Order: sequence, then structure tokens, then C-alpha cells
Amino acid sequence: MSLDITKAATWKSSSTKVAKVSNAKADRGLATGVKKGKATITATLSKKSGTATLTVSE
Repeated sequence: MSLDITKAATWKSSSTKVAKVSNAKADRGLATGVKKGKATITATLSKKSGTATLTVSE
């Protein structure tokens, strides 16, 4: 069984100079590239978290 927790989680980027991720109600979890590089995106819910590497190229 899977459950989409996108709107319930709190989101964070390790480098907002590379990528920003929204916590606004309308677009929570939406990551936006800012400049070339890599950032770790973290989702946290109920003291549990998961990460993914986001690579921004040109």
C-alpha cells in the first residue's frame, strides 16, 4: 500500500542557492531550480524523513 504524503510533509533544500522547495499550501513539495548544481531535498513527516538529490543543469 502506498500513500501520497506530499501535501502533509515539511520540505527543505540543503542549498537554496541551487534549488528551492515550497511549503506553501498550494504547491507544497514543488522544487524549483535556481542555478546549476546539486541540492538534497528532504521531506519530513511525523519525525520520519526521506531525501533525494536534485541536480540542476542549464
